[in-house]
Amino acid sequence: MIQRNPSFFGQFTAVIATQLSEESLAPLLPVLAEKNVPLLIARSYGLVGYVKIIVPEHTVVNAHPENATPDLRIFCPWPALQNYVDSFDMAHLDSAQHSHVPYIVILVKALQAWREQHGGTHPSTSKEKDEFKNAIMAASRNFGKEQNFQEAYAAAHRAWTAPCVPTSLQRIFGDPKCKTGMAAAEGEFWVVAQALRGFVLAEGRGAPPLAGALPDMTASTETFVELQQIYANKAEEDARAVAKRVEALLDALDPSIRARTPIPFDTVRSYCRNASHIRVINTAEYDATKCQSDSCALWYFAVRAADVFTADLRRVPGQYAEQAEGDLKELKRRLMALVPSCKGGDVADALQELCRYGGAELHTTAAAIGGIAAQEVVKLVTHHFVPLVGTLVYDGIHCTTTTL
Repeated sequence: MIQRNPSFFGQFTAVIATQLSEESLAPLLPVLAEKNVPLLIARSYGLVGYVKIIVPEHTVVNAHPENATPDLRIFCPWPALQNYVDSFDMAHLDSAQHSHVPYIVILVKALQAWREQHGGTHPSTSKEKDEFKNAIMAASRNFGKEQNFQEAYAAAHRAWTAPCVPTSLQRIFGDPKCKTGMAAAEGEFWVVAQALRGFVLAEGRGAPPLAGALPDMTASTETFVELQQIYANKAEEDARAVAKRVEALLDALDPSIRARTPIPFDTVRSYCRNASHIRVINTAEYDATKCQSDSCALWYFAVRAADVFTADLRRVPGQYAEQAEGDLKELKRRLMALVPSCKGGDVADALQELCRYGGAELHTTAAAIGGIAAQEVVKLVTHHFVPLVGTLVYDGIHCTTTTL
């Protein structure tokens, strides 16, 4: 099918190739590249294997970072948040109320007081930041017991850190596909990206839409719910502003094109909530010149050389014990053709090990490679989480993996 009708594979969301040489997959590459369909290659060869992803461009709607910094806008509170902070009269709160004031309120008040005393500036030097943190301690009635003030002290850096556009989002905004007149032709992701860019330059005043999520904090149920609602309302307001820009971009399209590109508000809202975590991934071929100093790269190219050997001689290296010595020489010659820089004793050991496998597919290696491939395919299809970029090589001898 690959040789006779490669265009057949262009209709799928992703294509998975198992135990097929990369040379045999060559006819597929231009077809899948034209449709931007990701190709995942999974190989298991003895105690080694690899998973390789080839896709010109892959968009990630939400990278799900493990340690994402909450976007609280303490540096520049919007009117609703500022009014809520002003509603707290700290001097007249009883001890229980004072110890349950959310740390966001404490930090906004502390920054406001600092700016009043320092000509509207925020703490910038190390000395000033220490003074600001000491002011938070001083504002507490019993710092050792008031956890909310301890949380404010630990999160003091958020008070002097202005909201900004992450580097990954800046790259997306700088992409030609995010420019006026081009995004609509590239699909949903780039239409929303252009709308986000317009929002940042206008309504956002240099910041992406508010995510609206709050971290856990010491607060009474009532105050936390009130604060949560204020953040949720602002996030909804920002999402609707972006959705309005999306509608304007779609309105400029030909009706027939627009009918094929519906973008509901729920989708726009999802992009806005995760605006700081969207990504564009481009895979690139591994630099073969690194093979000499990279043992995992050596395994990858050794398997590639074994595939060339099999294509040329119609058998796997090491298939017959009496031909093992000759197979080793032939395998080395093909490896040198692929990567002339591969030299040294490690090369001989790796090729000898590969001949010893005789093309066997061991269940333990296959299980590991299959598990890795499965989770990467889920990432590619759902556009959630960042997939591996390039080639992941599994070394079952040392139980290690390396991404090339």
